[in-house]
Amino acid sequence: MWDRQNAAARSYCGRGCAVAVLLVAVIIIAVALLAESGLLYRYFLGPMVSDAENRTVNGIPEGYNLVNTLTYAVLFGLGLVALLRLLRRWSYRMDEGLLAASLPFFLAGGVLRTLEDAELFNGPLRYLFITPAIYFAVAGAFVLAMYAGKLARERPSSTLPALVAVVPLLLVQYAFALSGGTNFTLPLYQPLLFAALSVILATRMSSRADAGLAAVGAAGLFILVTAAAYLINFPSSSEWLGAYSMLNGMPTLHPPEMLIIPGTAAVLTALVYAMGRWPPAEFIAAPINLLMYFAHFLDGAATWRGIEVYGYSEKHTFPSLLIDVTSPLVMLPMKFILVTAIIVLLDRALADELRSRPQLLTGLKYAVVLLGLAPGVRDLLRIAFGV
Repeated sequence: MWDRQNAAARSYCGRGCAVAVLLVAVIIIAVALLAESGLLYRYFLGPMVSDAENRTVNGIPEGYNLVNTLTYAVLFGLGLVALLRLLRRWSYRMDEGLLAASLPFFLAGGVLRTLEDAELFNGPLRYLFITPAIYFAVAGAFVLAMYAGKLARERPSSTLPALVAVVPLLLVQYAFALSGGTNFTLPLYQPLLFAALSVILATRMSSRADAGLAAVGAAGLFILVTAAAYLINFPSSSEWLGAYSMLNGMPTLHPPEMLIIPGTAAVLTALVYAMGRWPPAEFIAAPINLLMYFAHFLDGAATWRGIEVYGYSEKHTFPSLLIDVTSPLVMLPMKFILVTAIIVLLDRALADELRSRPQLLTGLKYAVVLLGLAPGVRDLLRIAFGV
């Protein structure tokens, strides 16, 4: 039995490794060809440079184009498949518990992106916090946290897994500061305190709940709280404000938007819930579906307020075209139609196919939540902090 299991594992690894090597080779060749032709800079690197500079550089505007949008969509899909396989291999279930543990990462991505908008980061390191690189950075931290969670299940009474989840993130933060990569550095005691509290929280929760999810949640909370602490210091740091104002002028804070935008999303989500009380539409009011609606209503409301009231612009290709021919308010019905179409597709049209693959179904819905919540939080904070 042991020999047969090992043989099967070796066979599985062999197939997986061969596919991985082939995929990496294809990506390397594709990147080399794009770089040689100049398309890599024109469609991918150039928009990131312009985004970091907040202006058009070498004739290339910031934001998205059709080529990089489709490419990022494919990469996101491949990344989701790889993450689902890794979750299965490390014995995680794609359920509400994992969603709760993952939410701090979703929120932290939006806060970190806002810190880049606020000119916290200097030099080449700032490109790590621009789309799509920030998705890889947050995903890397999430995978590290999942590995720590795997260790926590193997050593439920040990603090080692929590240290594995948090300490590397603490060291990365200070590597940024020591390298001159930030315009402001938190007092040393704050991140150390956040790290200590995260380790204690993960260790205490490991004895009461799923040790793996406790480690994941603690790592996510550490990143989120640390990033939020930086952002809270932005309006009062003369050094940081000076660096920002030299490039963009002094920011004007709009704190009421912290209530207006989430409030709009909450009201619209409540209307969807009320609609779901009607029997033929009750499937749309499932908790995960309501979270999908809220995440995208948050993104839509932030886009509407940002463009209509504060003069921001839309960077995504299709919404930009739609706004140009209508008004920014169109983002709210568009988000409702988009999320409803996804729910009908997953819960009705593909119900039979996905019934036997609940992990995939939940994973797809988590991806939809991420794609709404992360940019929604970023846009909300940009407007509130005037960056």
